[in-house]
Amino acid sequence: IDEAPEIGTFVFVHGFNVPFDDAILRTAQLAWDMKFKGPAITYSWPSAAVTRGYVSDIDMADWTAPHLSSFLQDLRAHTGKRTVHLVAHSMGSRILSVALDRLSLTQPKTIDHFQEVVLAAPDINTKVLSQLSVALRSEADRVTIYASGRDRALQFSDFLRTFWRERSPRVGSKATEINLPQFDIIDATRARFSLIGHSYFAEDTLLLNDISLLLKQRLKPDDRSITLDKVGNMWVLKP
Repeated sequence: IDEAPEIGTFVFVHGFNVPFDDAILRTAQLAWDMKFKGPAITYSWPSAAVTRGYVSDIDMADWTAPHLSSFLQDLRAHTGKRTVHLVAHSMGSRILSVALDRLSLTQPKTIDHFQEVVLAAPDINTKVLSQLSVALRSEADRVTIYASGRDRALQFSDFLRTFWRERSPRVGSKATEINLPQFDIIDATRARFSLIGHSYFAEDTLLLNDISLLLKQRLKPDDRSITLDKVGNMWVLKP
């Protein structure tokens, strides 16, 4: 039986420096704030859960991507026609993107794909995401990216990578420079945030409302005028 989108389910993939308990709490908070009626699932991976563990978290992110791919394949196979959304934050976007790329190569085309894929403050190289973009679109109805020019965590990540001779910036720190026409790009620079501005997707009420409209009502950006303004080829969170 087909179910209404708002009683589907979503999977949340956390980012860098997040212990298991915090990942569970964040998933619960998102579901509560969005008044999401369906199951909310946390995919937790073994982050070192300390700031100095950034490099080791990169290794763990690469290690866990195949496991997430297997989990998503099993989830999709057992949920059938049910609406399933995927939400990833920070380094979790890197994990989810690689996992969906693997699925695009291995998953039988008879298995239903996912509905909304949300990459919030994605800590992933812009060139890498561009390479994976075809796979992501083949596995989802729509991909939405939230990026902020005030994300200090990703700005620091960009700075670190200058020492590694990596010239391509993080997707989540350069909303105005993302050239991925197959995705919906939301400039969330106006979002209210605390501390380093990396968790704005779960802290700003208006942005949470926008994600809620996306997941629960499946509205396109042009139909979310209550939360977004259209500026050129992208959308900007309202002030």
